[in-house]
Amino acid sequence: MDNKYLLRLALCRMPFLTLREKKLLENKLDTIDDLALLSKKELSEMVGRVVRSTLFKPDTIQKRIERDCKIMHSFHIGVVFLDEKKYPSLLKEVYKPPYALFYRGNAEVLSMPSVGVVGTRRATGQGRKHAMKFSKELAEQNYCVVSGLAFGIDAAAHTGALSAKIATTDGKGFSNGKTVAILGSGPDVIRPALNGKIASQILEKGGCIASEYPPEEKPQKWHYPQRNRIISGLSQAITVIEAPPASGALITADFAIEQNRDLFFHSRALEYEQIMQIPVNPANSKKALSMRVSKYVNEGAPVVNSAGDVLTLLKKSNESKIVQQSLDFGDK
Repeated sequence: MDNKYLLRLALCRMPFLTLREKKLLENKLDTIDDLALLSKKELSEMVGRVVRSTLFKPDTIQKRIERDCKIMHSFHIGVVFLDEKKYPSLLKEVYKPPYALFYRGNAEVLSMPSVGVVGTRRATGQGRKHAMKFSKELAEQNYCVVSGLAFGIDAAAHTGALSAKIATTDGKGFSNGKTVAILGSGPDVIRPALNGKIASQILEKGGCIASEYPPEEKPQKWHYPQRNRIISGLSQAITVIEAPPASGALITADFAIEQNRDLFFHSRALEYEQIMQIPVNPANSKKALSMRVSKYVNEGAPVVNSAGDVLTLLKKSNESKIVQQSLDFGDK
């Protein structure tokens, strides 16, 4: 197996390194053996700062990568690195994109026109219904639905997209709608386990399960905000279906704003906020008050009722961006 490839896999196992530092080591070292021979002091000298992390275990890294390769073979896991052509171009644009994406299934859908559909794990029946219908409509228009394979809105979004039937170009049959699940764990670790059936359907129907975390990596609380930046990074727009204050869905909304993606709120999101009358946690009141659906809408985020609304607004937004780019180019 290619020495550089193994070195890159090893760097994926070092979350204490920044993207810049991983690129630096990739250029300075030739093989995983070179990495395994480094002391913590030598590593610190190479990256230009003191590395104190206990996660740097050069004596075991080779065995770990051998195991990763076996698991990748068993689970049909691929990996695409930031400098490769297959790496999704939209994701490459974001601040500090993932060094690599591990994936199962059809990697081509990672570069399809996509809309992220997100919301609470504790979704209402109406919320799930809207998420399924909305995602099915998107998929029927050849948009990939990106979400996080969590309970509630995420699961409904994936299911809705998979239920879509799209006529093939030859007119002789139909293909399934496409969806991408971004995980906060390794691509072989499906959490919640009860969503394993949906994960299997995603793979069977030509979708993709992807993560920046390597095989066997268990989900951690701090993984999910990072996962959310990938959901928005892969998407042209984010649509929130239902979301309580300061929730993960609204963290994704903030990433969408930061990454210059279009952000929409389904009308159900406003209904949910009003019906649930969700109290603000006093311990986190400032953050919760600044992260409510109504605040985003009051600041100009469009409210939509259907996928058609999103696609119409997205078309106008794209046209506006093209005009702005032309004006910016003319000023140079």
